[in-house]
Amino acid sequence: MFAGDIEKGLKLFKKQEYEKALPYFQKPVAQKNPDVQAALGYMYREGLAVPKDIQKAFDLFLESARQNNPRGQYGMGTMYDLGLIVKQDKEKAFKWYMYAAENGYKNAQYNIGIMYARGRGTKRDYKKAREWYEKAVLQGHKGAMTNLGLLYYRGWGGPKDYAKSAELNTRAAKLGDDIAQYNLARDYENGTGVPKDYKQAVYWYFKGAENGNAMAMERLYEAYHLNRLGLPRDDEKAHYWAEKARETRRKTGELAPESMSIIEKIERIWF
Repeated sequence: MFAGDIEKGLKLFKKQEYEKALPYFQKPVAQKNPDVQAALGYMYREGLAVPKDIQKAFDLFLESARQNNPRGQYGMGTMYDLGLIVKQDKEKAFKWYMYAAENGYKNAQYNIGIMYARGRGTKRDYKKAREWYEKAVLQGHKGAMTNLGLLYYRGWGGPKDYAKSAELNTRAAKLGDDIAQYNLARDYENGTGVPKDYKQAVYWYFKGAENGNAMAMERLYEAYHLNRLGLPRDDEKAHYWAEKARETRRKTGELAPESMSIIEKIERIWF
């Protein structure tokens, strides 16, 4: 019965129904479960259905991690990564993420890939970044697909392979990753790894733009303004996408980056 209650609570948590999950998690037996401890740690860290309490979140993650639970280990990684309660320490974040990654947790594997690719908390090593992205990709992590696609595109950490890059971009784009949608549109525009196809390029630029990608918005502005990609010149639509891109960058504080950069966003959630 208790195991069933714990399972119900965790299912509700994964659906982001935190208030419904909380009564299951508050039972004394449930609070000894390492998955529940990690889930509660996340809820206290973010203030979801409970008052935000960073110290309590840390304690719960640590108790879970001590039981060799990958979600608790991952939670500890986020605390050091973000500098919550503890001093920000990328090396300790890397250590905790690695524990979780070696335990098979895909978000941690993705984070380890980023840290190797960026040289954060460890020495930069694109070959190892590839290896960890590959592990996360095998578990369906769309961000890992996108970043691994970049490594194949650039030839960082291994052979350059445009077809493999486009294949990974396609998989991630279909899963809704806006960077991959932009990258795939670029692949079709330039005929990189796929046949040149402006209709497909426009389709994926629109998908990326509708998904909040400022670079895709800017490319649509250029296409309408300069009569490119087979689109007729349309100053009204060009103005719309230009303003949309500026608004998006203002809201996110995002500067215009080099296209196809490693996604900086570290995964913070565990479900």
